[in-house]
Amino acid sequence: MSSWRIAPYRRRFAPLISAGVRLGCLICVDTDGHLEKIPPQTWELVEHILAKQLFMEVSRQDKPSETAEDILMHLLDGGFSSAAHFQLQASGTYLADFHPRAFALIDLETYHSSTARRARHWS
Repeated sequence: MSSWRIAPYRRRFAPLISAGVRLGCLICVDTDGHLEKIPPQTWELVEHILAKQLFMEVSRQDKPSETAEDILMHLLDGGFSSAAHFQLQASGTYLADFHPRAFALIDLETYHSSTARRARHWS
């Protein structure tokens, strides 16, 4: 049987958010009692820099399976929590520079199934 012992150290938790996308969490463990002495402005700066760095790292990842088609299908399924999250995923594809005045995304599989049912009904 294992037992968990919680360390007596104070901790600071901060979400890392950049461009509206929650990318992770910064966890600082105060092992020497200096955590409280750091000014809030310093924490904000550190959190901001780390969030931006993480955003850049995530957006530069090579994801060969994440094609523009995959991203658009994920969009069609309502899989993005925000526009910023979509832009992050699309940044490595042609979608990053795609700025049409209007755009329609149609699930042709649903359309095809509906059309096939009507065709069978009419024959």
